[in-house]
Amino acid sequence: MPPKLPHKLPPKIRKFESGAEKRRKKKKEAELIESQTGALDKFIVKETQLGIDDNSIPIDLQYNL
Repeated sequence: MPPKLPHKLPPKIRKFESGAEKRRKKKKEAELIESQTGALDKFIVKETQLGIDDNSIPIDLQYNL
């Protein structure tokens, strides 16, 4: 009777990633970064800045501009 082989063969161990694996990893990282863009904005309270109106400038300075 022949010896029994294990059901699963161990994965090949490589020192370096293949080009396809590098592209997949880079794409996955880019998608993660894109999905998290602006995620912290909901925790930041922004104060509105008042614009400069013609009414806020004294009349004598309006004519000198």
